[in-house]
Amino acid sequence: MPIIFFISLFFLSLLPCWLLLGELKKMLHKISSQEGNESAQDKLFEPIHEVVTFVQFANDECDYGMGLELGVDLFSHGDPYLHSIIRHLMPVAYDLLQREEFGKICRLHLDNRSKDPVDASRQE
Repeated sequence: MPIIFFISLFFLSLLPCWLLLGELKKMLHKISSQEGNESAQDKLFEPIHEVVTFVQFANDECDYGMGLELGVDLFSHGDPYLHSIIRHLMPVAYDLLQREEFGKICRLHLDNRSKDPVDASRQE
């Protein structure tokens, strides 16, 4: 697997270059398509779990944006299977960025997240 090295000031970060946004979307759609088959979802999630490990290394190196970016990507996908990892990634990133309120909002939103699509034409 090719690795891209990012040098920022005094720190060196590692990010697998195969996990581009398009590839991440494909992986997330495959995970979502296996709803109800948790063992298949776990197997498909393994490459993303590896990136979560890289995020933890990046957090140790004060590169907090990597965790926030991955968390937002997973959050935007919206699959409930991803909620546990989102609950970890986003609040930690927001805490490290000294934006604790956003982490609280994220947790509260995930607790009350609806699967129903928003109907913009409906007026209340």
